[in-house]
Amino acid sequence: MNRREVLLGALVIAMPKVRLEYSILDPHVHVWVNDPHYPWAKETTDPPHHDATPRMLLQFMKANGVARTVLVQYIGYRWDDRYTLDSLKNHEPYFMAVCRVNPVDPAAPDQLSQLAERGFHGVRLSPSGDASGDWIKGPLMPPLWKRAESLKIPMQIYAPVTRMPDLVPLIEQCHGLDVVIDHMADCPIDQPQELGKLIALARFPRGVCEDLAHLVDFPAALSLAGCAGIRAATLCGLRTRAADVGNGLARQRKVDHLPEDLVRGP
Repeated sequence: MNRREVLLGALVIAMPKVRLEYSILDPHVHVWVNDPHYPWAKETTDPPHHDATPRMLLQFMKANGVARTVLVQYIGYRWDDRYTLDSLKNHEPYFMAVCRVNPVDPAAPDQLSQLAERGFHGVRLSPSGDASGDWIKGPLMPPLWKRAESLKIPMQIYAPVTRMPDLVPLIEQCHGLDVVIDHMADCPIDQPQELGKLIALARFPRGVCEDLAHLVDFPAALSLAGCAGIRAATLCGLRTRAADVGNGLARQRKVDHLPEDLVRGP
């Protein structure tokens, strides 16, 4: 434990605890650490200078009444999922996790199976809007999506709204796959007509949209967080009484909350 974590822990201990009558789940948090044992990917030329460790996250979760959190593999590590996996294993049962695989690697489906066996419960892909993201339309995608479907783990997509039509053929081939669209597909607020590309996916019954601090579909989050046994009455309460999770809940209750750069990343 470093000096920052010690000071942070002292601060959290001094804060009043949030007592809730229902379970709060944060569906999307990144963790990372500046440690040569977990080297940054070569593409990460300007890594974050501060750490965002699971120990720090647990302290904030306790202070804000968050029961479970879904860790999403930080893009700074690319396809090296070891830090997320170690965070998951070292702090059970508080976390579930979403991995990344290299989408242009033909071995990605088998890698996903191995990661699922090790404890991951979702996979995230991030096709860019330019030509470098055209792999989302390529021949390597159907096998990867079908493998996720067979493993019964959600497919999480972080992509601009212009990529939403490219997802349709893949979703149509995988009727049993839950698909999560991150950050409302980054739909530009000054181009409301673009939102139609995201809304068009509403015809698929297993789609979920999530923005920075608001969760639209609680059942998918419960699946990701391993809390499927929560009673239906509690689920109804979550929908109406905890529309904001993580940062939003903390702000509503006027207690310290996770800084935005600690919670959300690329």
